[in-house]
Amino acid sequence: MNSEAAFTSEAAKLGIKASEAAAIHSILRHADPHSLEQQALEAMAKSRQDPELSVTDALKAIVPVAEELMTLSYDVIAAPAGVHFVLGDTPLPQSDLGQGFVVPLSKHVAVVARAGNAHTVPTIGRRAASAQEVIDSNRTQWQMAANLAVGPDQTTLTALGPP
Repeated sequence: MNSEAAFTSEAAKLGIKASEAAAIHSILRHADPHSLEQQALEAMAKSRQDPELSVTDALKAIVPVAEELMTLSYDVIAAPAGVHFVLGDTPLPQSDLGQGFVVPLSKHVAVVARAGNAHTVPTIGRRAASAQEVIDSNRTQWQMAANLAVGPDQTTLTALGPP
């Protein structure tokens, strides 16, 4: 987007004033493209909860995220003997929380959040997990991890594939 007018128009959709957008556009036009790309990649790799990111974005999200989480049903699940949960450094999906998710709390226990339908009253329960649920959770944690995943042993992590 080379035009300042086009940049200013897009920035306005994000709530950025025209004068600020013009200043940002000028800085971006004179910046090293490789450096900008590197900064963008670093920002995208951060968890949305990263303290280096804008606090105002997180504050704006509190109410809609809380409302979405209150529609979900939750189960605390226990891994079967011999199977353990893996935890990544980005344990929650960064979007679509309302679709449900699994968050390990320890190598033995996780919380499953699941979506219902418009006629379902959210519930809270406790149950045993199947080995497949643990395997699926581990694979998801491994794939969502930005830099780090921890598990009970090297064998469990190696089974998830290359980092």
